[in-house]
Amino acid sequence: MKRLRTITLLLILLLSCSFAMPAMAVLNPSGFADYEYTTDYKGNAIITRYKGPDTDVVIPSELDGHSVTSIGTRAFFCHSGIKSVVIPDSVTEINPFAFTNCTGLSSVVIPDTITYIGGYAFLYCSSISSVTLPPSLTSIQPYTFYGCTSLCELILPQSLESIESYALGFTGLSVLALPDSLAQIDTTAFSGCRSLAAFEVSKDHPVYAVMDGVLYDKIAHALVCYPPAKGGSSYAIQEETQVINAFALSCTHLTDLIIPESVVRIEDNAFAASDLTSVTIPSGITVIPKEAFYNCSNLSNVCLPEGITNIGDNAFHGCRSLNTIAIPESTAFIGQNAFSLYDETTETIVPNPKITLLVAQDSPIVQYCETNGLNCSVY
Repeated sequence: MKRLRTITLLLILLLSCSFAMPAMAVLNPSGFADYEYTTDYKGNAIITRYKGPDTDVVIPSELDGHSVTSIGTRAFFCHSGIKSVVIPDSVTEINPFAFTNCTGLSSVVIPDTITYIGGYAFLYCSSISSVTLPPSLTSIQPYTFYGCTSLCELILPQSLESIESYALGFTGLSVLALPDSLAQIDTTAFSGCRSLAAFEVSKDHPVYAVMDGVLYDKIAHALVCYPPAKGGSSYAIQEETQVINAFALSCTHLTDLIIPESVVRIEDNAFAASDLTSVTIPSGITVIPKEAFYNCSNLSNVCLPEGITNIGDNAFHGCRSLNTIAIPESTAFIGQNAFSLYDETTETIVPNPKITLLVAQDSPIVQYCETNGLNCSVY
């Protein structure tokens, strides 16, 4: 999962770095030869390419008399030698991929005038340690800070309404304060944030609450995120919780988890790559979603309730400690590679040879085991 996502992002980077020359670029003739730009219908300049040698860049507020209002797509793409950037307060938007893969960029000054920062804008800027977002920003777009592994401090504005998919994935954040304006957090927003230890939320926040250090959605009755670096080996999910969001407990060091009977839905990757050793699924759950326990290598005991109808793709992939699992009679479908391992020798996905599925005699899962090369014991 992570490997495929990483390969896809790297391909985007390679292709974009190779073809980063913008169409209809204008070479600045007045001493700003480091910049190429176009103009919008108002005559404002949109920087389309920076090609200077500076490591500390101060972007001008004007080019040839045109006010610089926008940092264009891929304008600073792959400039790994740049260490700092100061953006003037004439700029109102930073477009997608603007600073992607500027791996040496450790400091960026974003003015209060910015109202939009596009997706992937700071993707893989792995040296940035601190960012203060402008006061009029309403959304952190997909993958904006993904892979900013040194990003330990992020100040969110009181105007922020949403944090989109993988926006803060694989950052170095340890504590994150959420403003009262925040109404939506994508379930993948904090994916891979192994250093995240705590959220700070006001007691009057209309949507979110922190209970025992864990982030919950009060409106959806959902567990949003158990911070991976919070500590502790056991946890009881709050009573009345109905949903465990995607990635909510992924990468945690929890070994024991109590899931209340109030939970009726578990989303994809909910427990992926966690240290869980044992789990009992409540009776209201009917589907084990795809990759729910992906790479839970310590998981040795799973109790599935009668009523489970579907076990999704890769649900128990990489569960190397799981020797037996009883499949309920109600289960009619098991997805691809649900009980599989990655074989490093052959570099292929293979059926887990250690696991035995305990299956009812007349269950269609008997045929599934035969077809997929899984050990099966009929009861």
